[in-house]
Amino acid sequence: MKHILISNDHIQAQILPDFGGAVAHLWIDGTDVLRMNEGMLGLSNTLAGGIPVLFPFVSATAGNEAEFEGQRYTMPMHGFAKDLPFETMRQTPHECEICLRSCAITRAYYPYDFELTLIYAIVEDGLRTALRVKNTGARPLPYAAGFHPFFLTPKREKTIFSFGMKEYWNYLRPNDAGMPEHGHQSGALSLADQHDTVFFNGSADCELICMEPAYRARLECSADFSALTICTTQENASCIEPWQARPGAAHDLSEARWAQPGETHESVYTIHLSKS
Repeated sequence: MKHILISNDHIQAQILPDFGGAVAHLWIDGTDVLRMNEGMLGLSNTLAGGIPVLFPFVSATAGNEAEFEGQRYTMPMHGFAKDLPFETMRQTPHECEICLRSCAITRAYYPYDFELTLIYAIVEDGLRTALRVKNTGARPLPYAAGFHPFFLTPKREKTIFSFGMKEYWNYLRPNDAGMPEHGHQSGALSLADQHDTVFFNGSADCELICMEPAYRARLECSADFSALTICTTQENASCIEPWQARPGAAHDLSEARWAQPGETHESVYTIHLSKS
């Protein structure tokens, strides 16, 4: 399995370019803060863990389909980038750059020309990730990307989580019409409870303090991450996911971001780590 290691004296990250460009492991002073099951790679790169990359759209689509320019396409949950190999463009001891370009495989799902570039960089106290979307075609390109970190929390009752969003859709508590419960909450959340909840209306910056293993993770997100999804349905993990749109953007393209021909968008989020 091809992997890329980048590090400094305290932080180390392992990147898997052949498996969707995901971060497989992220250590602080030898403590891995991510849950990863490498036996799942190639079967389900999202459920394997680590930090999968979600592109061109986050979340599921109705019937696993999306319509672009009057034609329907299959759209896997969380997009197709997580299942495709990335090309390594550059690597240093502290940073790497990998890229996925549109091709016959991607056009079967999404009829647009693009370059999706990920730049992973070790900073003093964590991992900085820059996501660049370049429209290499002749027509506007819609997308809503995101990340899916599986933070290792084997005892979620011993974690503390705080965030700044103000509203939510709770998919574990649908109403009579089958729509997710809509409510208001901010400040803190118990991860011991079951969550499959999308928060919005506010900053995606948040913080998780885990007692076992002992670490603190603070996410600092650029403003275009307009949603934060919390999922605790996976064993030993709390998924804290910055997204660029709420679910449904593949169907309601007014919720999507649009890159004009020749235009490049860059989004950044950083996981700051310390020992708790």
